Amino acid sequence: MRVARRTAPLCGGLWRALVAGLLGCALAFILVDAHAEAELRRPPTDPDHGLTGVVTDHTITHQGRRFFQAFFDAWLDQPNHEGVSLTVSEKPSARWGSLILIEYRQETVFKSFVQPGRQEVEALGRQAARVVSERVAREQIEQVLMINPDLAADGW
Repeated sequence: MRVARRTAPLCGGLWRALVAGLLGCALAFILVDAHAEAELRRPPTDPDHGLTGVVTDHTITHQGRRFFQAFFDAWLDQPNHEGVSLTVSEKPSARWGSLILIEYRQETVFKSFVQPGRQEVEALGRQAARVVSERVAREQIEQVLMINPDLAADGW
């Protein structure tokens, strides 16, 4: 046996307002998305526009995060940090602590162990920023002085 349900029809004005509101929202999202896409495709006219260097954080533990924060704060104070991309990674070990690695152009420029109870993580991060800054400056000088058309820039 079939039971017929009777539903009250939506008022014509309410239904139209609901559809118009949904269409308006969809149109607004489309326009915002098109504007954002146009901004991304437009070449920057300002030379300071865009990224000049990135420091990525691949740390895992609390100690590693503290190291990264101290390193990054000190890195921004270094004179030649613009345009340099670095990767800070951590390999934790239950026995030895964490191995902290900082890479520049796919080459390790700093390596250190951090023990779990060590309180000098911030000082180590600041020291790492100085060491990496010196190493990056040295590599940039070597790159300028080493101009050989027979060798590729990345060493391959």
